[in-house]
Amino acid sequence: MKERVPQGHKVALMDIVENEAIIRYGEVIGYAAESISKGCWIDESLVTLPSSPDLKELPVANEIPKTLPPLEGYTFQGFRNEDGSVGTKNILGITTSVQCVVGVLDFVVNRIKKSFSRSIPMLMMLSL
Repeated sequence: MKERVPQGHKVALMDIVENEAIIRYGEVIGYAAESISKGCWIDESLVTLPSSPDLKELPVANEIPKTLPPLEGYTFQGFRNEDGSVGTKNILGITTSVQCVVGVLDFVVNRIKKSFSRSIPMLMMLSL
């Protein structure tokens, strides 16, 4: 290491030139605001984030898929409802790609628990 890097922060594993993508776990997390030498701390001030896309450019999942034929010979661990439909236990898993947003994750999980705890008595949440 060329300098002190606080625990849990990012360190450059290679030289990164100005405007080059900064990649963590295979995902672009930003672009170098200036050149960063191998072994240096990637402080937030050295990262430029891309502009958000216009909401009109984002795809909307509103197409209803075609009905598929029923599967034969398969089973699952579920239950049958009184109306004849079937279901499974609902588990919501929330994860992040970086450790630095754990505070935001905890806030979101607590907010979801408060919002749904009255209507869903056995709410199970996994935060990974």
